[in-house]
Amino acid sequence: MVVFFLSIGLEIKREILEGELSNWKKRILPGYAAIGGMIVPALIYLYFNINAPVSLLKGWAIPTTTDIAFTLGVLSIIGSRIPSSLKVFLTALTILDDVGAVIIIACFYTKNLNFFMLGGAIFIVAVLYLFNLYSVTRFYAYGLIGLVLCFFIGQAGIHTTIAGIIVAMSIPFKSHSDSISHESFYRLEKRLKPWITFIILPMFVFANAGIPLYDASFLTLTDPVTLGVMFGLFAGKQIGIFLFSFIIIRIGWANLPEKSTWLLLYGISVLCGTGFTMSLFITLQAFPDSLILQNKIKIGIILASITSIILSAVILRLSKNREETPKTIQKAS
Repeated sequence: MVVFFLSIGLEIKREILEGELSNWKKRILPGYAAIGGMIVPALIYLYFNINAPVSLLKGWAIPTTTDIAFTLGVLSIIGSRIPSSLKVFLTALTILDDVGAVIIIACFYTKNLNFFMLGGAIFIVAVLYLFNLYSVTRFYAYGLIGLVLCFFIGQAGIHTTIAGIIVAMSIPFKSHSDSISHESFYRLEKRLKPWITFIILPMFVFANAGIPLYDASFLTLTDPVTLGVMFGLFAGKQIGIFLFSFIIIRIGWANLPEKSTWLLLYGISVLCGTGFTMSLFITLQAFPDSLILQNKIKIGIILASITSIILSAVILRLSKNREETPKTIQKAS
């Protein structure tokens, strides 16, 4: 998954420097929506597990994430006539959601630190900073240094996926002398995409999403952990994203995305309940030694994701029909 996080890091950097997160005005609405989409699901999970053993509370972050690849992929299928402004909003929201996931993993799922190895990791980060400073664009150099960084970070007790983000942030987007264009950065991003889409993510999902049928019992479905994850993703995401967006727009800090409606915005909020890859990943960090808990959580993730996709498709379809009806009447008259 280090390569997956490298890809996420490249996307975040590009969007911050010249994309949908390039200034504070563009960041406000998706930023607050992402915060709401993390806070409410976490609270719902904790509510369902308030009387559970303390060890189960480690799963609070599982329903806080949105699967960027699945969400954007599903929207391209079910939302062909969705305004481009809403697609931009969803892209920015899911990217900021990934930033939140990276911070959560670094802060809450880190083992006891080995400060000697951490010192080695800091030295490697300094080398990467020099690479950026002198506009080194030889990707194999970043790859080799990245492998060394993975070793030191892993031995330091920090999850190695953080190395992918650090390497991505160190790759120059544009040289300081302006003699090198963005082409090399885009080229790397383009090369990674098919590997991520067709090999790394499918392998991760197939390896970790399998659920033995005997685990899918009524007791499993009513288990507080399963319910916390399921309702955290399905209900928490849509409530948090839509509520925070509504408040920010109503108080005048941001505007409703161009050519969109409240119903469309709600449909997009519901779609963000598609957790899947990132939720599965955090599950493995929170409960690495409990296959039973992992299977319960997987059931919750899959049910929430499927339900979110179906309900979102219905809402977006209804919204489209409501827009088309006045046009049909106008033509008939």
